[in-house]
Amino acid sequence: MTDAAPGGLPHVTTVGVPKPVRPKLTLSRPVALREDSVGFRDDSDQLRDAAQARQDLKPIAGQIVRGHHKVSLVGTTATAGTEQGRRTLSLQRAQAVKGLLVSLGVPAAHVSTRGVGTHYPAHVKDLDASGNLIPQAAVQNRAVFLTVLS
Repeated sequence: MTDAAPGGLPHVTTVGVPKPVRPKLTLSRPVALREDSVGFRDDSDQLRDAAQARQDLKPIAGQIVRGHHKVSLVGTTATAGTEQGRRTLSLQRAQAVKGLLVSLGVPAAHVSTRGVGTHYPAHVKDLDASGNLIPQAAVQNRAVFLTVLS
């Protein structure tokens, strides 16, 4: 942008977006689907780029179908809003990824979904000492974890 910023607005910092890395299905540990593959809009289950997410999930969907795998999707969120709101949003995110996988040929019965909000081992502390959301950390918590069950 080349225009001067409008007056009266607070100063904000730039948040870097990681380079895209296609997720790979592993049988030994969960696959984190984050901003670089399946990015969600803030406070939403809407994908930032549905076409890119579809392209990134296509190889994983193929592996699930070929291997007749059953998988679990666990949605997570940043530490914003209420506990119930975070759990609901995280479930909606997992269901959005399930919808993509099903559209790519994965049988719906082979995919379970769960939303845990901020209650998962890889949660990154995303609040500062004053309780304000840290954007760089929050983006890491907007994820869906895919685990092969069988």
